[in-house]
Amino acid sequence: MMLQKSAIFVAGIGGLGCLLSEILVRSGIGKVYLCDNGTIEKPDLNRQILYTQKDIVKRKGGRNDRK
Repeated sequence: MMLQKSAIFVAGIGGLGCLLSEILVRSGIGKVYLCDNGTIEKPDLNRQILYTQKDIVKRKGGRNDRK
């Protein structure tokens, strides 16, 4: 119950930030806020689980609530 009321801010959603954000959501954290000013590039796809080929050249800080 306490986790559902928690909120966490993740700065940087590259390889580690993507994995961390998934773990936080699956553990039951109520809200996970993600922030990154970078763009998604093809070489990043193998380690950034939030993104697919359709996301290339989009900003990482866009909506990631679809997964």
